[in-house]
Amino acid sequence: MDSEVVMNMQNLLDIAPNFEEMNAQEIQSFASLWSTLQTNDSAIRIFDKNGNLIEGSESFFDQYLLNRCTATNQSSAYILGCAMCDIWEDYNDIPTGDIFLFHRLKPARKEWKNKDFRAKRRKR
Repeated sequence: MDSEVVMNMQNLLDIAPNFEEMNAQEIQSFASLWSTLQTNDSAIRIFDKNGNLIEGSESFFDQYLLNRCTATNQSSAYILGCAMCDIWEDYNDIPTGDIFLFHRLKPARKEWKNKDFRAKRRKR
């Protein structure tokens, strides 16, 4: 068997009725999107609820994590779960990875603690 074959021909024939042929405008739209993606090296690429491409840095979702951090001890899983729900609500159920958000949680918590400390100092 050829190692490059992912699916046999019968499988393709079975699933073919579930697909529609794209028109020229749709093909051009995806070609333009692909061109944009190739020329930009953003860490985050998502679509908003209107289908517009949004690109950002690795810290793009940090504010969602920060919004869920409080002075009370909380498990990382709780913070991530709540942040993921907020992200899904704002960006149409995009599959934001929990591992990626966990990776971002440490820098976000440091930022939150620094802001909290500065706020306490100003009150004195």
